[in-house]
Amino acid sequence: MSLPYTNRTGKTYFLYQGVTRTGKPRYYFSGQKKAEAEQISTIPEGFEIYERPENGQVFLRKAIPGLITESEQQYIVSALAALKESFRYLMDCHQQYATVFESSAGDTAREMKEAGWLGNLKPDYMEKMVRNSRFMPVLRFELVDDTKRQFHAQRFCFLGSIEDWISLKGSGDLSALASQYIPLLGTDAFYEVPGDQANKELS
Repeated sequence: MSLPYTNRTGKTYFLYQGVTRTGKPRYYFSGQKKAEAEQISTIPEGFEIYERPENGQVFLRKAIPGLITESEQQYIVSALAALKESFRYLMDCHQQYATVFESSAGDTAREMKEAGWLGNLKPDYMEKMVRNSRFMPVLRFELVDDTKRQFHAQRFCFLGSIEDWISLKGSGDLSALASQYIPLLGTDAFYEVPGDQANKELS
């Protein structure tokens, strides 16, 4: 029996094993059951399931040790859960970064709801619309001191002349930074936060 995995959009993928051109095992997920393929019922040792935050695609990849602890990640999870439209956001951790992604359909969905264009559709229609949309990175926290567990925050600048991460003012423990910046998500104030020129020059 193939191992199933359901992503954020509700689509279920199944795990299979193939062979590369050099004869090495290759693991992959498929959205359809394949009778002719070798099914995998457990995750191979040294691998992990990864769901790409941008589009919900599912992969089996080699496990990557994380530098951000589960308790630190929980600071971000809790701060996002407290947002009025928390379903618009998700978090992804990679090495020294904890990145917050925002739905590209978030503003459109809210405007449709406020204008009454959703009519008599189910109340969770907006959430489903967002879950099926593409997500973009907007805020991330970088671990800059592993011993003291110090972080600094960055927001992504979408200006055509920049299109890069901008360091924000202040550094400290992740709890404080998450409490400072995550409540600003989805507001104009988030994009009005000035960058930290000193941090930018050091990065």
